[in-house]
Amino acid sequence: MSKEIPIKQSEHADLADAVHPHLKGFIGVIETLDKESPRGMVLTLTGFLEASLKKLLIAFLREGSSEYDLFEGNGPLSTFSARIRLSQALGLISDKEASSLHIIRNLRNDFAHEPGAAFDVPSIRDRASNLGDGASPRMRFQFAAVTLIIGIGRRLEHFTKSRRGAMDARLEPTWETMPEGPPADAKVISRGGHD
Repeated sequence: MSKEIPIKQSEHADLADAVHPHLKGFIGVIETLDKESPRGMVLTLTGFLEASLKKLLIAFLREGSSEYDLFEGNGPLSTFSARIRLSQALGLISDKEASSLHIIRNLRNDFAHEPGAAFDVPSIRDRASNLGDGASPRMRFQFAAVTLIIGIGRRLEHFTKSRRGAMDARLEPTWETMPEGPPADAKVISRGGHD
């Protein structure tokens, strides 16, 4: 009869990081969630989700994109909501996932901005009930968030492996490369600046 060898929690985290590098550090967070306050748990998991969507979108964009201009400051993808909407529009997440992410985003806002926020507050409890059936509102939130982080992480791994490069200039259409040439009524402007 073989005896189980105990594995330290940090060894689980190291193994998970090696197998799924896109989830680096996340296993350690999961191990501490039960010790977090509801506010801490919501803000921690939502922070991971927001960062995961950012990484997914960056992996989907072509290399050399101006990531800072898009995702930071007043960039068009600087908000969690914008990242959810674009990820859904590009087909990187499903409509159901987008719906769950918006519910999670709204719960994050409740916990971040309302001093009395708790899962037993009726409006928060009702909102969390839209994340699934059964368990307590806290567990529904936690399960939905962790499931989304893992799913987004798997897609991130795929897009990271096949990241797009810049479009080859030879593929850009020009009058010279178009089989039919310029339209008969097109006015040709010389490159020297003189007509």
